[in-house]
Parts: sequence; C-alpha cells; structure tokens
Amino acid sequence: MRTFPCVESDARGQGRFSWRLVGVVMVLCHVISTRPATTETIRIGALFEGEHEGERRALQWAVNYFNLSPDFLSDMLLSIDEKTIEQDDSFAAQDKVCRMTQEGIAAIFGPVSRRASAHVQSMCDVFEIPQLQWQRDYETPSYFSLSLYPHYLTLSRAYRDVITYYGWESFAILYEDNDGLLRVQEILTATSETTPTITFRKIQVDYSGDNNYATTLRDLKDKEERRFVIDCKLDEVRKILREAARLNMMSDRFHYIFTTLDLGLVDLDDFKQSGANITAYRLINPNAPRVTSVRADWLGIAQRGHDSPLMGYSEIKTETALVFDAVSLFARALHELSRAVYVSTESLSCDNVRFWTLGNSLLNYMKSMDFEGLSGRVRFDYEGRTDFSLDLVTLRQNGLVQ
Repeated sequence: MRTFPCVESDARGQGRFSWRLVGVVMVLCHVISTRPATTETIRIGALFEGEHEGERRALQWAVNYFNLSPDFLSDMLLSIDEKTIEQDDSFAAQDKVCRMTQEGIAAIFGPVSRRASAHVQSMCDVFEIPQLQWQRDYETPSYFSLSLYPHYLTLSRAYRDVITYYGWESFAILYEDNDGLLRVQEILTATSETTPTITFRKIQVDYSGDNNYATTLRDLKDKEERRFVIDCKLDEVRKILREAARLNMMSDRFHYIFTTLDLGLVDLDDFKQSGANITAYRLINPNAPRVTSVRADWLGIAQRGHDSPLMGYSEIKTETALVFDAVSLFARALHELSRAVYVSTESLSCDNVRFWTLGNSLLNYMKSMDFEGLSGRVRFDYEGRTDFSLDLVTLRQNGLVQ
C-alpha cells in the first residue's frame, strides 16, 4: 500500500506537483499519517495533452481537496496516475492505459482529443472502468464514459431558441472545422413563421496565425448579412471582432452570437462602446457561492506565485470547472459505493483481458448522482447531461450583463 498518494507522473510531468499548494500537501501528509492503517489507496488514471494545463492543475487540486474533505473518503485516499500524450495519439493512449490498468485504477480522466478519447472509451468498455470527460463534443459517449459537458443537442437547441427569440430571418454560421458545424447542427432546424435563410462560411487559421477573417466578413457584408453565429476557439474571438471593427461591422445593425461558453474570459473592453450586439451563453455563474469560493482559493495560489488552475484568467474556465465537478462526481459515487461494499482496485492486463468487478456499480452510482457543482446542477439521464442551466449574456457599456 502506498503511504503518500498525492500524484504520480510520467517522465514528461516529473516533479510537476512539487510546488503545488505546499501547505495543502503538508496538511495532507499529516492526514495520511493520522488515518488508520486500513486506509485504502484508490488510484485514478489521467491522460492529458499539453494544451490542457489548466485542467491538469484543476484535477490535482480537486483530488487534494476531496482527500482533505471530512465528508468524503474517510477510509480512502485518492492517488493520481498521470500520463502525458500528444494530441490524438491513440497508440500512446493505449500504451499508457495498459500501464495504468496493470497497477489497478478506479477511473480514467481524459483525454480530450477525439481519436485518443474514442480509443480510451473502447478500452474502458472492455475493462468496465469508468471514463470521465469534459470536452465539448458532438457525439454521445460510450456506455462506460460520462461527459460533464452539456449535451451537444441540448446546447444546439438553446442557440436555436435564442435565434427564434430574436426573430432572425437570415444569418450566417461561421465555423472553424467540421466539428463546429456539427455542434450547431440543430440550428439548421430552427423554425419560425418563415424558415430562416442560413449562409455557411468556414473560417480558417493556419499554423502561422494567418486567417481569412477579413475576406469572409467582407464577403458577407457585401451580401448585406448582419447576423452571425460564430463557432471558434476562445483565442480567436477578439481577432474576429477586431476584424469586424476594421470593416465597420460593429454598429448596432450587427449581431454576433458566439457559441463559446467562456465569452466572459475574453477582454471585450475595446467593443463596449461600439453598439454592436455581442451575445453568448455561459454555464458557470461567476457569482455562485461555490464558484466564488474556489476562485478565491485559485487566485490566492496565483498571488503566491504558484501555478493556478485559472491560468492567468480572473474567472474559472468552463472546462476547468468541469474537471473539478468530474472529481466531485467520482468522489461522491465512490463514497456511496464504499458504504455498500469494500472498494479496492484490481490489476488488469491488456494481454489477458478481465473486467473490474466494481466498475459497473461505480458507474451506476455516478449516473445517479445529483449535486450542485461549479457548473451548476450535475445530474444525468440516459442521454447524458441534458439538464443544465445557461445564462444568456450580452455586451453592454458596463460589460457582459445577463
């Protein structure tokens, strides 16, 4: 049995946790030393790609948070077996998962990229080990995978509803890739007294940072298009709006709906006085008590010069909050399972496949959970997370308002 279940990492992540929350680690070590000798260490696997550092930090922070919580895991401690892979490297993902299952794990968190995630999903189905995800996707996960991200069809219907509310008779959908187009597919079925005319344009960014925003927007302006639904990465929002301003497309005649749930993280000061309508939904209520509490803790980490899950932002990013909620979901379900049976992991080999005998029970507990997380109410139905609350926010002179 391990005596210090904080974080394990592969060579590329070696020593990542040494700085983190030194005070918390000291307290955790004290907790470990004072717990009974029968304390069971429950290992969880985590696969991260390099660009998701904020989520990595959130996972590590959340694990320590629940290890220290008096309400959960009183006779268990969580330990992270953390591995790093390149984006969409399904071969590496398989190799890492095989190493994890050989040691015994109760769940796998990640990865985010589609190919790698799909491959891990299939492995989790075979081993009957729950996989927790938080990425935005347009497909329903397999049986042993749970996604904390709001269901893509429900989200699409939300955008359809707001377009119907505004009474748009025509608009353009701008998207970066085919995934973006699929994410807004339900908008295509938007109905009103007259069926809206929809124009599609693919916006492109190459590796050098060059883009076709100017050409695309100018073409749509020449066609007298004034309303836009834009599915793009968060980093591209300001670039698109700056290009629109340069083309004199930021007056009150224009309306932009962004599909990102993190518009509040974008610096929009340059556009407050423009008069243009800039709208988005948000999942994370920054004024919710639990959100303000966690944000204060993470801001404190940053102010002490350590690496905060906030990654330089003043608010919590959606995916980062979902990682915290994923750990919360797992810890709560594990706690309930431990009240019914003794919980321990098993060594499972990729060469001689067996399944974890408690995996299906743990998954069922997770699917039955109903609690308030950073992302609001967390609960699932047979389709996934279809029941959630969104705030519609619009840019005004004093910032984004609900």
